[in-house]
Amino acid sequence: SRWLTDGLGEEGSRSLHSQFAEAVPLKSVASQESVAEAVVWLLEGADHVTGETLTIDSGMHLLSFQPE
Repeated sequence: SRWLTDGLGEEGSRSLHSQFAEAVPLKSVASQESVAEAVVWLLEGADHVTGETLTIDSGMHLLSFQPE
């Protein structure tokens, strides 16, 4: 996003984006558009969903689970 680029610079932002994409299971980074699509789905199509947290992290949360 613009804030990340403002904080890290163009090259730093691109580098972080590439590192994250390589590290996560889905091999992609959520965009502003993909987050907006999830919000629209919640508003229009998730009539019976209540009290949930929607994690949009390309599977990053799965990396903390290490089965023995």
